[in-house]
Amino acid sequence: VQYFNLIAECYHKLGIYDSSWSYYDKALKLDEENILINNNYAYYLAEENVELKKALKMSEKTIKSEPENPTYLDTYAWILFKMNRIRKARKVIEKAIEYGGNDDPDILDHYGEILFRLGKYKESVTIWNRILELDQERKEEISKKIIRARELVK
Repeated sequence: VQYFNLIAECYHKLGIYDSSWSYYDKALKLDEENILINNNYAYYLAEENVELKKALKMSEKTIKSEPENPTYLDTYAWILFKMNRIRKARKVIEKAIEYGGNDDPDILDHYGEILFRLGKYKESVTIWNRILELDQERKEEISKKIIRARELVK
């Protein structure tokens, strides 16, 4: 299972998504309840905006297993976001923040995106500024988001 997971991760990093999905499927055939694989596979499907219903189902498994895990809640919220279920995504991402995601730049970035989509531009800027405090390596990417949101506040 771990071998297939590693290969799937490598293919994903190389952008060879069909092979990545194939190896994730192989891993899940051996251990369909593996929470880590379900979460990672679901997240990557959401990132590529494919098979979102499948991703949601896998992510629901992780939430049932660990309902207070901020990473798993983030994945679930991100899938909901990609499915344009924005209000529900906000409720879930706020749980992720509450359960420890308030110092995770990726979770905060997703929260900012969700708030932005809801038209909460000032709030999204506040969240993205928090990311800049935590992770200077993302300064260029996050600064562009802040500028975009500030332009809409005016």
